[in-house]
Amino acid sequence: MAHGGKVAAAYADLLNRIYDSSSPSSYCPTNFKNTIGRFGPSFSGYGQQDTQEFLAFLLDGLHEDLNRIHKKPYVEKPDSTDEMIGNPALIAELAQKCWDIYKARNDSAVADLFGGLYKSTLVCPHCQKVSITFDPFMDLTLPLPVENVWTHEVVFVPARGEHPKRLTVELEKSKSIKDLKEYIGKKFGVDGKKVCYTRPF
Repeated sequence: MAHGGKVAAAYADLLNRIYDSSSPSSYCPTNFKNTIGRFGPSFSGYGQQDTQEFLAFLLDGLHEDLNRIHKKPYVEKPDSTDEMIGNPALIAELAQKCWDIYKARNDSAVADLFGGLYKSTLVCPHCQKVSITFDPFMDLTLPLPVENVWTHEVVFVPARGEHPKRLTVELEKSKSIKDLKEYIGKKFGVDGKKVCYTRPF
């Protein structure tokens, strides 16, 4: 949805003030904040907001304000055919057609820099028919990898006066101290119940 160029103007003003050599050392982006809040009510207050949602809103607002296409033609999106399955050349041709249709309605610097296509492949569980579609996007949401393994170096001091031994432990974060003691016991051939664990100071 276009905003009469106001989002683009406010963003341009923000960048000019930030990078202007004569600007003060700090700048309060009141105009930009108020403009975003006017067209995006969820960003009008001072509560914490999702950064991905803000980025998506900003890119969409800039794109619509800077879109060179004012009268958007209606073009029906093509469907995939059985001949395309397993044929990279035909799939690439379908992708190009979908991109051309998108660009016929969306032509801006934002689309040039951030625009792309998702490729989705659906297989019917009953008839095994394969359908391939390409959908446009401005931003990609990717999950952050979650580290579920606790890795740490411990020093094992035998009770019989032998030299201390270092061991790198890798356990799931859900494991307990009991599991850690059993792990160390197995590594050094001792009863895990007799292992005493002390955290370093």
